[in-house]
Amino acid sequence: MAVFFELSQMLVTSDRDSQNRLDLVAATHASDHHEQLVRAALEHERIREGAERELERLTLESLQVQKAKQEAELQRLKEDQLRRRQIEQLQLENARREAELVQFKQAEEHRSEDERIRIENTKRELLEKARREAQAKDRTIQQQKQIEQTPQQAPQQPTLAPAAQAPQPQLAAPVQAPLAVQQQQARIEPQPATATASGSTNSNVEEVHKGYLQLHERMKAFRKSFPKEFPAGHPTKPLVGDTRREMRLRMGQITTDRKDSKVTINRMRDILNKCLKSNGPPVDIRQYIVSSPIPAGTNDSNARYPALLLYAWICFGKSLVKQFEQEAASEDGKIIQELGLIAASLISDPNYAWNGISMKDILLAKYHKACPMLFGISGRMDTKEGQKRLGWMILSGVEPTANVYNQRMSGLGAGFAAMSLRSFSGKVPAISVSDYWLAIASICNTPPEALYGGHFMLLKGLTKDYANKFVIMYGRQATAVLRRAVIDLPARAPARAQDTAKVIDVLPDVWRTTFKLVLD
Repeated sequence: MAVFFELSQMLVTSDRDSQNRLDLVAATHASDHHEQLVRAALEHERIREGAERELERLTLESLQVQKAKQEAELQRLKEDQLRRRQIEQLQLENARREAELVQFKQAEEHRSEDERIRIENTKRELLEKARREAQAKDRTIQQQKQIEQTPQQAPQQPTLAPAAQAPQPQLAAPVQAPLAVQQQQARIEPQPATATASGSTNSNVEEVHKGYLQLHERMKAFRKSFPKEFPAGHPTKPLVGDTRREMRLRMGQITTDRKDSKVTINRMRDILNKCLKSNGPPVDIRQYIVSSPIPAGTNDSNARYPALLLYAWICFGKSLVKQFEQEAASEDGKIIQELGLIAASLISDPNYAWNGISMKDILLAKYHKACPMLFGISGRMDTKEGQKRLGWMILSGVEPTANVYNQRMSGLGAGFAAMSLRSFSGKVPAISVSDYWLAIASICNTPPEALYGGHFMLLKGLTKDYANKFVIMYGRQATAVLRRAVIDLPARAPARAQDTAKVIDVLPDVWRTTFKLVLD
């Protein structure tokens, strides 16, 4: 039994040891399996995180590519839109140029007949002016003879003689250049400002200029003294101040909008109408007329003109010339064109004339003072007097500079062109086209030694924006004058003026592009 018990115990112990070994092996396998599962889980997590990062990278890359494509597409659309706009602008510009070309061709077709009619009208005008000049000269001669024969009566005629004599030189000078060119196929005479149909000479040009400078002095004295004639409380006193302020204010309000210009011109007409209808004192207008002969039979009683209206014209001329000078800083020149339109319309209005004679001499006197070169006057920059004759002057107490001077000359030339290249049905032009022609001709015939930069800046203003109108009016003759002005004249510019001569040397190319105008 004891042996059996021991054997049983050994079997139990052996089974237990075997079971323990099995349990240990199972535990070991379980531990290994758990570790493998943990490692597998970690590896899976690592792979998952790597996949997510890769997905994020691919997504970001895809978004970046998509964004780049969108930006490229947007840029392409913008460029396409810009190209379309440019194409549309070019098409509009081409259409405009084609329309201008058609209009120009149509004008060219009718130009021959228009030129013939214009030449006939000009000839009649010349004959009439020559007749009036001869009459004025005869009256002056007769008056001079009477003065010489009866010296004791001289004091009774001082106011009539200047009025009769002053118009003489101006009647001959302005019309010579167009007549010479019309009769000789656009060839500018060697001395357009010194020889006219009535035989006027350089002394006539100087005499006319002197007459206008004297008129300017009378205007200046009148402008300063007239407001002082009305004491405080006088009913006319406010109207005098309002006239001066309104003219200056309205002149500065001109824009390129034609509607605004109509409003402005109506307001200026209101000012002139108030001055016309005022009960202010009259003035003897004969001493303010230079370019037209005084009608026969005029005396102190019928030579009256509203003094307040004359004051308005003087303020108008002063503000207009100043505005021309200031607006020259703008290269497009459109405001100057509007100013010229308004000035020409008001000056040519017969409602403000005296015996059919407009107040254009008020404006011409301002021009003779500010820009004598327009009227054939020359000078030298190395003398004070010569500087005045070239329009180089102190303004508002400030010494001029080359830039300011050049801008002034350009603006004054453009303003003169804007006023003269106008025509209103049934009205006498404020400044005739013949005066415009003569201005260009006088500059073109200036000797090289007398040419300065101001001459070329003045030509720029006269022609840059107005060549097409000039050609439409005078055809081939005007083309020849322009060729002389912007091709021949710069070629003989002295060294001191060569830089400014280049300003007009490029105008033929500008006109070829803008107006389809060829000077060659």
